[in-house]
Amino acid sequence: MKRERIYEIVLIGALAGLAGGLAEIAWVGIYATLGGTSAHAVAVAIADTLGLRSGLPTVDFWQGIGIHMAAAALIGIGVVATLRSPWCRFRFAATEALAVIGLLVAIWAFNFFILGPIVSPAFVEMMPLAITFASKTLFGLSAVAVLWAQRWMRPDVIGSVESGKRHRQTEHLTGSYSA
Repeated sequence: MKRERIYEIVLIGALAGLAGGLAEIAWVGIYATLGGTSAHAVAVAIADTLGLRSGLPTVDFWQGIGIHMAAAALIGIGVVATLRSPWCRFRFAATEALAVIGLLVAIWAFNFFILGPIVSPAFVEMMPLAITFASKTLFGLSAVAVLWAQRWMRPDVIGSVESGKRHRQTEHLTGSYSA
């Protein structure tokens, strides 16, 4: 794989992940403002889950936010790397969006039904599953927005594979591209 392609996957993936992470923070903030839970407690619980609590409330809060955003960037990179792999081609932007959201829902299910109850049962119970599901879905929608913006700005990046070479075949209005 060419160095430029790897760089592009990492850059777009990190941006998509950071956008998704910010969407989740905003969603939890709205939920907390409405009295559902403490946003501070959620961020501290993220740091606590990894055993990184310092004992200082402000530090623990920002550690939780930092851990969340780092994980979001890594998830974004993983999603974009999956979408850009040669075996994963989508003919329509809507199909790509469903794949992104589907991947994130799978991550949510793994986190809240398998890993979370083992690692941090208290964190899993902090918010209703519907709120956490909506949070991960918003992550997906935000990541899709970044991917679509990138497609619109650089249509040559997402193209079909023909004889091992990528070439420009994006249709901006429909969001589709052909093989």
